[in-house]
Amino acid sequence: MIYWAQLLHFYQPPTQVPSMLRRICDESYRPLIQVFEEYPHARATIDISGVLTELLMDCGHKNVLDRLKGLARRGQLEFTGSAMYHPILPLIPKAEIQRQIDLNAHTKRHFFGEAYVPKGFFPPEMCYSQDLLPPLVEAGYNWVILSGVACPAEWPLDVIYKVEHNGEGLMVFFRDDVLS
Repeated sequence: MIYWAQLLHFYQPPTQVPSMLRRICDESYRPLIQVFEEYPHARATIDISGVLTELLMDCGHKNVLDRLKGLARRGQLEFTGSAMYHPILPLIPKAEIQRQIDLNAHTKRHFFGEAYVPKGFFPPEMCYSQDLLPPLVEAGYNWVILSGVACPAEWPLDVIYKVEHNGEGLMVFFRDDVLS
């Protein structure tokens, strides 16, 4: 069996200008959401940063959030956890790693409510270090996605790697950097 999963990454910096955000919503987010609404059997995992979630709300794009929430309630979309402001987690202090993860989860629970039930974690830029394991395992995540350059062995077509912390396992999925 070959494992393949569609993971979409929605990100805009906190400094994104409202006119550009409107264009991104009109040309990317809304048409993509429409495809999922028209094809109820389509499924995907979505990473949307907490900062973008707030930005969409603040700039009058609540309908994008509401439609994503509706798709998640229907079981078509699964949200991931991440870090609030998209920092490179291995480069910041452990306490700040935890704060970024917690703040992101709090923000997304606020906007998506019970539809926000992340099983996986998207580290910004898919950067990883062992320091990420404790907060991810303790938060109850089941998997993490990493860049393909982090794969320690032959490219995994029929195996899912795992890492452990205190006896708890976390599945590791690798993005195919070439196809992606």
